[in-house]
Amino acid sequence: MARLIIVSGASGAGKSFLLKELKNINNLKAVRIRKKTTRGHRNDDEKILNENGNLDLFLNCSPEELQDCDYTYNYCNHHYGFKKEDIDNVVAKGNSPVVIVASCSTVEEIKKDYPGALALYVQTVLSGDDLKAKLLIERDPLDVEERIRRQKESFNDYLEHINKKLFDYVLINNFEEQFRRQIDYVLNNELDQNDSNYVFVVMSFNDEKYRDVYDAFSLACELLKKHNKCISIERVDRQEDSGFNRFTITDRIEKLIKKAGLVICDVSEPSPNVYFELGYAKSQNKNIIITAKKETKLPFDTSHYEHIFYDTPMQLHREIIRKLECYFKINKKH
Repeated sequence: MARLIIVSGASGAGKSFLLKELKNINNLKAVRIRKKTTRGHRNDDEKILNENGNLDLFLNCSPEELQDCDYTYNYCNHHYGFKKEDIDNVVAKGNSPVVIVASCSTVEEIKKDYPGALALYVQTVLSGDDLKAKLLIERDPLDVEERIRRQKESFNDYLEHINKKLFDYVLINNFEEQFRRQIDYVLNNELDQNDSNYVFVVMSFNDEKYRDVYDAFSLACELLKKHNKCISIERVDRQEDSGFNRFTITDRIEKLIKKAGLVICDVSEPSPNVYFELGYAKSQNKNIIITAKKETKLPFDTSHYEHIFYDTPMQLHREIIRKLECYFKINKKH
């Protein structure tokens, strides 16, 4: 799914590293939007070029050349701008446009036009002498005091706009593996959607009554893994801890349903959460298999959907294998 990605944050906080990580997201075709700028060449341009494969700037533009841009801002005494048309052209090709924006007010403008955009703010944990030491070790091409000034200016801009909730995530760069884990978690949950090999299970969490039902689903997927090792199945309460406890269980469920190529929903237990998740999966146009124990009383507004009714987990297991074989044959990845 094509989606605009906006990256903002303090100077030198790790935005370029985040952009490199975009390349590791399955099926994501990220295209950087090039901006016009009045600034000229500087020493760190070569470093950025080597890390990202391209420089997302047209340098040495006159102020007049930026007049046709829809989004403009001033940063460090230079003007920057880019066109809405450039974003739309990337989206029209099914790709995800990516733009670095150093102004929160400009991020606000963009999100008015693209309310579904994914906005990320990057901030370093370092400050003062710790930051100076890190910049010297990294041989930062900018003067240390200038880099610190820019970081402070950027963070103040963020604080001035914090009540507007412009950013979906704030990523904290501690220059260790945890920063990569944050990026991987966010990008995989937000961008690696609709994986045809991923099966999400909606059902009661009452293991005392329904453990055999989930086992029937899991075993069916395990058998099919002999032919397709990429198949995975998951229930939200059995999801491995990803280290991001800020998400509610409802948030996680919605993200996992978006990611799933197939949703299996057992409605034997008429609980509100089961029917909420079934309705959400329907709203996302997901492939859905609905199962229920025989003699389950179905609500009138879902009773017309096809259901697999079963007496025993073994019977359910056989029926699910048959359905999964049909699904994975149609959605086989080459």
